[in-house]
Amino acid sequence: MPTSNADSWAASKRKAREELEANENNYYFLKLPADYFNRPYSKLILKSGDAAFTLYLRLMVESIPTKGKLRFSSKTPYSARLLARVLYSNVTEETEKFVDDCLTEWIEFGIIERYDDGTLFIEEVPELLISQSANAKRVQEQRKVKKDSNKMYAEKDDPPVYDESLEDDEENQQSTKK
Repeated sequence: MPTSNADSWAASKRKAREELEANENNYYFLKLPADYFNRPYSKLILKSGDAAFTLYLRLMVESIPTKGKLRFSSKTPYSARLLARVLYSNVTEETEKFVDDCLTEWIEFGIIERYDDGTLFIEEVPELLISQSANAKRVQEQRKVKKDSNKMYAEKDDPPVYDESLEDDEENQQSTKK
């Protein structure tokens, strides 16, 4: 039986999640493409307002260590109320309702997935996540330091620059003396 696009997409998502979970001791970054704010789901979130989009970005950042998964603890999944208390310093019933409304809408539209155990999963986080091992980061920093120190030495030890315009001035002065 041939596999559908949805099945192959789900399989590739699963593989990406497994690969990311296998990498420990890495630094992670969310790399947003240039057209990020023009994507349909971004526009959908932005229609709910800047506060909704800020909430979504905060959830993405919160889920970086777990590669898109959001749980309060291994025993406790996030509820809208708990998320509001974790993400906002001044929590009111209105804030809790806002978070609940956003989560409900995003789950309905497939932007966020809720697993059977209550875990929230932001599907695009593994796609946007870039990792760098601690060793690669150390090497990158060493190269930067070396490059900066080479620049400093180059500035001190540069030979004098030959200026051709000075020759023209000398020739003009000699011709006027004749």
